[in-house]
Amino acid sequence: MQRELIKRLADTCAAWLDGDWQELPPLAESTEEEAALYTSLRQLRTRLVSCAKNGQRRNKTVQELEDDLREAQLLSEAAKVLTSTLELEPLLKATTDKIAEMSELTDGAAMFLYDPARNVLEMVATFGYPDYGRQACLAPGEGAPGVVFLLRQPILAMGEDEVAQLYASVRGEEKRYVDLFARSHPLPSQSVICVPFVARGKAIGSLQLEHWRDTRTYTERDLSLVVRLADLIAISVDNAMLWRELGKKEERLHHMVGQLINAQEAERKRIARELHDDAGQALTTLAVGLSTLSSSVPGDLPEIHSKIAGLRDEVKGIMGRMRDLTFAIRPSILDDLGLVAALKWYASHFGGSDSPQVLFSYDDDTRALDPLMATMLFRVAQEALNNALRHSQAMQVRMALRTVGRTVVLVVEDDGIGFRVDEVLRDPAASLGLQGMSERLALFNGSLHIHSFPGRGTIVRACVPLSQDNG
Repeated sequence: MQRELIKRLADTCAAWLDGDWQELPPLAESTEEEAALYTSLRQLRTRLVSCAKNGQRRNKTVQELEDDLREAQLLSEAAKVLTSTLELEPLLKATTDKIAEMSELTDGAAMFLYDPARNVLEMVATFGYPDYGRQACLAPGEGAPGVVFLLRQPILAMGEDEVAQLYASVRGEEKRYVDLFARSHPLPSQSVICVPFVARGKAIGSLQLEHWRDTRTYTERDLSLVVRLADLIAISVDNAMLWRELGKKEERLHHMVGQLINAQEAERKRIARELHDDAGQALTTLAVGLSTLSSSVPGDLPEIHSKIAGLRDEVKGIMGRMRDLTFAIRPSILDDLGLVAALKWYASHFGGSDSPQVLFSYDDDTRALDPLMATMLFRVAQEALNNALRHSQAMQVRMALRTVGRTVVLVVEDDGIGFRVDEVLRDPAASLGLQGMSERLALFNGSLHIHSFPGRGTIVRACVPLSQDNG
């Protein structure tokens, strides 16, 4: 075989290692051994191309699963914010802050709620937009918020022309502020997502996200995530409005808030089930496929084996993270085995290697609690443990579930740095989690007591009276 041809063959094989599947150089005249070599090389190329395509497909699947996992994590984080308070103003502020944190592409966001007395959509919370010293109000059908409110259908505008068409429907006094806004940044707005808030079968408002910083645009996947988020926001906002309107009508208020929490828990259960059934099966199939692929690759291709092994490890890691996420969203053990088993599992898997040790004790007669009360106490325990992990710097956390007379008592105590309770409670942003715990307990006529002082650790005590159904 000619020296030049050998060099070209070597260059071609080197190109294959870089993913360039160029054909072999032509072989004019050859010996029987050279022809056999060419045949082997062609077969090798065919198999490598097939492996590469399979790898690309699996990489795409892994990426899609990672995107699904990220979206589920974002929705889980949003759900925590949305269940942290039932007061409308703090809820709106916390929600817009969470939207700003979730979407890197979003330069501005605005929430509108419908005022039936004036038949207008009033802007109640924003970030990113200029403050003109007044609240914007749009009629149904006016601007993107008015259009989606009227049609109850989401809108995705991509490109400045489509965005301009949405703003063209704004009339009257608001038109002047739209023009001022358009002149306040160098590029025209490039993309808008607007979705309606629909709760209990009626539209109650809308959410608009806008991007103007550069020429990127939102995608259909972004729209899908915002629609799912809007469903959660709609339930929370609707219930918060009822809370404000009903005032002292405590019995009816508790009923409506209970509906919200049940709906949120049902949504958590649905998301967890979809993750387990759909994503879990897809990951299992992917893992089996990678094992099959590995066994089909010749042993003299260590680089391919190494890449496949790396993909298998990545899939295994995703499966582990997905199991943890599924438990955080809605632990199936809570439904199957009850509160004690769920808290025992959560305590044993809490945090990571640097997390405080959690010691859990309980009374046997706390095993048969009402499912709704059990869910509420689990969420309270979850929030208390997460607070200890984030803030306490504790070495050890003790959690106890007891029945004292006709009262269930949940205690979470840490040996951490402690804090000044009165100062934290005066800060709405810092006390959202504590407020959420108190409000959940109040649904069952329960109470929350927090004892802490700098340098002396923290004790969180939740007390709930047993109903007749709980013996």
